[in-house]
Amino acid sequence: HAAPVPAATPLPPLQAVSEVAATPLAQVPPEDEAAATPQARVPPEAEAAPTPLAQVQAGSEVAQTQQAQVPPEAEATPTPLVQVPARSEVAQTPQAQVLAGSEVAQTPQAHAPSPSVQDEAPRTPTSSEAAGPPSAPEPTATKPPFSLGMKFVLIPAGTFSMGSPEGRPFSFRDEMPVHQVKVTRPFYLGVCEVTQEQWTSVMGSNPSETRIPGAPVESVSYDEALAFIAELNRLEGTMRYRLPTEAEWEKALRGGTDTDYFFGDAPEELSRYAWHRGNSGGRIRPAGQLLPNPHGLFDILGNVFEWTADAYGEFYYEASPMVDPAGPLAQDGRAIRSVRGCAFDMDYFHCRSSDRGNLTPQEKLPNQGFRIAYTAQ
Repeated sequence: HAAPVPAATPLPPLQAVSEVAATPLAQVPPEDEAAATPQARVPPEAEAAPTPLAQVQAGSEVAQTQQAQVPPEAEATPTPLVQVPARSEVAQTPQAQVLAGSEVAQTPQAHAPSPSVQDEAPRTPTSSEAAGPPSAPEPTATKPPFSLGMKFVLIPAGTFSMGSPEGRPFSFRDEMPVHQVKVTRPFYLGVCEVTQEQWTSVMGSNPSETRIPGAPVESVSYDEALAFIAELNRLEGTMRYRLPTEAEWEKALRGGTDTDYFFGDAPEELSRYAWHRGNSGGRIRPAGQLLPNPHGLFDILGNVFEWTADAYGEFYYEASPMVDPAGPLAQDGRAIRSVRGCAFDMDYFHCRSSDRGNLTPQEKLPNQGFRIAYTAQ
């Protein structure tokens, strides 16, 4: 569908939001460096004034998950911690496997058997209890010889509802019908979009129209994104880096939810998670400054659109296979490609989990970037 257009009524500005990820804050360039706003498609519902988005109070912080206390019986057989290099440290994601610099680092979890109320004295754990619960098989992944400091989260295999039910506000024809999709293999997905620094370290120059330290690279075509991935694979001696399919991308975005947004159905909450027209000030922002989704992915909505590997089909969902769909067949490789995720200059309804976009492989827009996937096994 067509590229997005501004809404009739601008949304109120927000106060400062909290820092979530480790990415340092950067100075934002003057207004004249803001990216041009492409036109957006506007459904009939959008002709009315959009729902104002709530402002976020300054100094808000994400409550960190507290570790459960372990009873004395479990202290006899502590679970060894995994040593992670300093460069592999990531903003903590509860119970998530993270691939940092292409090295797997699993979050340790203590095994705490529940004591019986009838036991009057501590007993010696059996060998099976001492060993703890069986661990999930580790994905087949080797540490590459080259690293950009990229951080990845493991997205598990599974089935989810893709698309939008008919009758939902602001839903478009290409999002229907909602259908069950099974992703059969787990995969890693970048915690953030590829940054300008990461692009430059591989390709030697920065193509971005607005150059801000720590911000996603933009003004990158589909073909150029593939060229970056090919060079990264060459440098690291692998073939595992790639773009995610559209189904993989939506599964990672939803994080087990089936609401309009991964945080619920209320667009007033969007400004806590995504840079969009109502809070971005009309410019791209450094990656990782807002709250992540349930998988620990930052800016999966907002900031820049993201390329997917799939060709785009307006009616593809009507005949999409249930297992590992990969988009309509592109005979010559020149087919229009699917883009997902909305951008800093888009209205809030384009940040819905099911919203789809499309561009030709050669298009370069100042609100267009990408994040990369890494095949786990």
